[in-house]
Amino acid sequence: GPIGVTGPTGPSRGRNSIFVWKETIQALGTNIWERIIFTNGPIGPNPTSWNFGSPSNDTVVNNTPGTNWFLISYKIDVDAGNDTSYNPIKCAASLVLNAQAILGSGTLVQAPERDHIYTIANTVLVSSTLNDIVELQIICNNANTSIGRVSATPDTLFTSFELFPIGAPAYYAIQATASLVITRID
Repeated sequence: GPIGVTGPTGPSRGRNSIFVWKETIQALGTNIWERIIFTNGPIGPNPTSWNFGSPSNDTVVNNTPGTNWFLISYKIDVDAGNDTSYNPIKCAASLVLNAQAILGSGTLVQAPERDHIYTIANTVLVSSTLNDIVELQIICNNANTSIGRVSATPDTLFTSFELFPIGAPAYYAIQATASLVITRID
């Protein structure tokens, strides 16, 4: 049969996305779940799709009407510390939606040695509705563990490092010690 008129172009779901991150060190307790406190953001083409910083910087609240699917990715840089009394040093992270762990979002890591920095990361698909609250939480078995590098002496290599691109003035690249990206996909 005949082909109908082409409808209007719909919105790009990839434009409904936010990025929050932290550049600071966050000391961790022992064997207790703790929320990651983000210090920067939201950044993105439509940062109002999720509310960040209200009520606090450890949660993001869905401001998108209806029920939608979102791709959520996180990354955490963990410093295992230099404590010789704990071996092995283990940490786990999980995304939490409305005070419930998001199935499949948990990741467990073990430091291969003390005084080691390693990354915890995961990506999941999540159905979310208006006013849902998302948190990124972490637990470790050692009180000397932190997000980002803790050092008794200034250790700028692990908080920022100087880059000298050819033909450009020097600048500093800041480490994202933890980050969270949420993108609507439906």
